[in-house]
Amino acid sequence: MLGQDGMSYAKRMSRILLAALVLSCIAPE
Repeated sequence: MLGQDGMSYAKRMSRILLAALVLSCIAPE
């Protein structure tokens, strides 16, 4: 049961995950 805080947190996490995925694709180690 997540409230408004939980939703904003989930959106931020998904955005960070997406950015990390793109970064790993652009500059693989």
